[in-house]
This record gives sequence, structure tokens and C-alpha cells, in this order.
Amino acid sequence: MADKTPQEVAETFVKHLKSSPFIMVGLTGSGQHSEPLTAQIDDDQPDVLYFFTARDNRVAPGGKAMAQFASKGHDVFACLSGTITVDNDPAQIDKLWSKPVEAWFPGGRNDPNLTLLRFDRSNETWALRPS
Repeated sequence: MADKTPQEVAETFVKHLKSSPFIMVGLTGSGQHSEPLTAQIDDDQPDVLYFFTARDNRVAPGGKAMAQFASKGHDVFACLSGTITVDNDPAQIDKLWSKPVEAWFPGGRNDPNLTLLRFDRSNETWALRPS
């Protein structure tokens, strides 16, 4: 993908992530395994990934993080570095809420165990390659 602009690389990644939104995320230096999470994509914020998860999830404390992705057809692989923060903005939760998310949180948007994590990608450590 060396012949693509950074924007084209990001667009390729998002296109494949929308097709299969499952990604492994781990906190850098935590010594814990990465966590499989389902990415929520806000088209208004293309460099940000969101994850609905439980407040006691091992990545919920936030901080520096790494994420790894393999597309459904294994034709695109990505490794991203960034920072995870809690973003429990009710408007953002409403924007990203869906039936699949609701299945995991029986209390709905107000489930006391629900938290929305925000992964801001670091531009310097973006890696994406076709297989």
C-alpha cells in the first residue's frame, strides 16, 4: 500500500472494518492479553474508533493502546497505536447505539455497567498492508 496516500489507506481500513468490525485491543505495557472488541464507526470522526464495553473490561481504564485487525477475507491487516479514553457522552452513545449493542446491555443506554471507549489513532504508528 506504499503507493496510497494516508487518507486512502485509512479509507481502505475503514471499508474493511465496516465489513467485519472485530478488532483486538490491548493497553500498552499492561502485561494483559488483548481484548476482542466490536468497533463502532462514526463517519463524522474517521480517525476515531468507539467500543461499547463493560466498566470492568481490562481496557476500560484507558491509556496508550494497540489494536490489531485482520479483514474478513484476510486480504488486509492493520496494526494501530493510539490512546483509549472513556467517552460517555450521551449524544455519542445515542448516535452509535444499535440492536447488537443492546443485546449485550440489557439495561439499555442507562445500563450501569455500560461504558463507551474512544480510541484515537496515533498518526505516526499506522500500519496497513494487503496480504
